[in-house]
Amino acid sequence: MKKTIYGFFFLILISAIFLSSYKLTVATAGIIPPEQLKGTDTAITATTIQSLALTAFNWFVWIAGIICVGGIIYGGIMFATAAGNEDRSGKAKTILLYSIIGGAVILLAWAILTFITTTLTVTPTIPIPVPAT
Repeated sequence: MKKTIYGFFFLILISAIFLSSYKLTVATAGIIPPEQLKGTDTAITATTIQSLALTAFNWFVWIAGIICVGGIIYGGIMFATAAGNEDRSGKAKTILLYSIIGGAVILLAWAILTFITTTLTVTPTIPIPVPAT
């Protein structure tokens, strides 16, 4: 049973990695014009430390979210198949509780970082003098 669950998580992780690089692949192949891919920053196209850190954080959030959902599914299946076994249902409740708390922490961290990057990050604007004709 554990091998099946680990294989399932591994398959989800590999799928997430390949699907996230899909936009970069089609952009380099010329299938989709780069104008349609604005805002899809990946680690390969990151040019500043800030964008590299945001990309790494986004990867972390996606992977942690997938693990969180997998934990909720695993705990739910374990609880449904406990068949009155108190030890097994107690373990399932613990897995569900920790998965939900982990999801809340992930969501809160994402919300805080999104707030900081959109609200507190100021892009300086320098006026360009226009020569008089």
